Amino acid sequence: MTLFESFILSIFDVLGFIIISLGLIREENQYKLFKKSLIYVFLYSLIISVIEIIIPIEYIPIFVLIMIYIVIYLTYRKGLVFTFKIWFLSTILILTMQYISLIILNIIIGNIEYEFFYGLISQIIFIFIVIFTFYKIKIHVLLTYINQQKKIAIILLANIFMILIIILMYWRLDIDNLLNNFLDLSILSLSIIFIYFIVIKNGIRNEYEARELEMYKRNLPIIDNLISEVRRKQHEFDNYIQAINSIIYSNSNNNEVVESLKQYTSEIENINDLGNLIKLKDKILAGFLFSKQKESEKNNIQFNILIENPMIYTKLKSYELIQVLGNLIDNAFETEVEDNVVVVKFLRKYGNDIIEVSNKHPKVEKEKIEKFFEKEFSTKKKKGRGYGLYNVKKRLNKYNIRILVENEYRNEYTSNFIKFRIMF
Repeated sequence: MTLFESFILSIFDVLGFIIISLGLIREENQYKLFKKSLIYVFLYSLIISVIEIIIPIEYIPIFVLIMIYIVIYLTYRKGLVFTFKIWFLSTILILTMQYISLIILNIIIGNIEYEFFYGLISQIIFIFIVIFTFYKIKIHVLLTYINQQKKIAIILLANIFMILIIILMYWRLDIDNLLNNFLDLSILSLSIIFIYFIVIKNGIRNEYEARELEMYKRNLPIIDNLISEVRRKQHEFDNYIQAINSIIYSNSNNNEVVESLKQYTSEIENINDLGNLIKLKDKILAGFLFSKQKESEKNNIQFNILIENPMIYTKLKSYELIQVLGNLIDNAFETEVEDNVVVVKFLRKYGNDIIEVSNKHPKVEKEKIEKFFEKEFSTKKKKGRGYGLYNVKKRLNKYNIRILVENEYRNEYTSNFIKFRIMF
């Protein structure tokens, strides 16, 4: 191949790596990172196209992988170990996709030859697979799994990595023989890789199920307490009804009747709040909110739960929804304001299920609100803060769920509130 042809094909390679690495990391500023990487894409392609002419062919795969590692490091600048994880996973995914693109090309055209035309068609197919994977497949769970140091996943991924590297070396050293036996090698290697990925997928699913089970075990006693509390309040409710009837029939002073009824109806409203919690479709969520209600009572925080829409549908798993709401409610509880008021509201508006968490707070400037979800940013004085909202945003971005923040003045409290609105 000519220098120009090699340069063009190399652009596809490194672009694929950048897109897949962005899919693994799922950073909020992905577009900015992608633009930043374009200069490295150009330089990499130029260097590789020159190197392929200068050094022996058997050393090119090693040099390519080293160069890719450097490009990933320069793009994200997040440490050598983190870069290695991204490079390792990206290499597995990219080589698998390139292999699949060659199989598709072989099926469409037939006999493949080591020429620029075939390489270009294969790379076009490859980049479509990369884009589809970025938008439709949750590949970031692989990075999460590696970060959790799951030994089985790491061993299986290492095996896949070695298989793909061997195929890559074979491709470079004996291209003609590889193409002659392409179908047999494809069936064998992809079958092994497919089985490995199925095992990893099942492992990830089992991990999620284990988390769900742990969350149910942790929250079931709280739900039992909630049900017991509702039953107790129901008994009290019956007594209140009898008391109201006796007030009406035994007292001729209208003013006294009105005052007594106000007192009793206030108590009944509190009972009704617990009844609303029971109406929530997600009983684990109901139990969690009940525990937060008890926590607010201990800390003398007015905590109101308004449920206009008990049927909230979300892509978040139960434990993820509780983690998100837990962070937002804890953040609201810890606000350093006098007579704090926290409101959680479930509603449906504009065709979206919505959860709002708001709390009494002085008005916050727009520039400061934009920094709320940045890592280590906090409005509180204590050290070691600034991860709660960052984790919330990261979790919601995983499912492309929007969260909006705004100031809202509420006349009933004659105070400003800061409101977080999650739209599913």
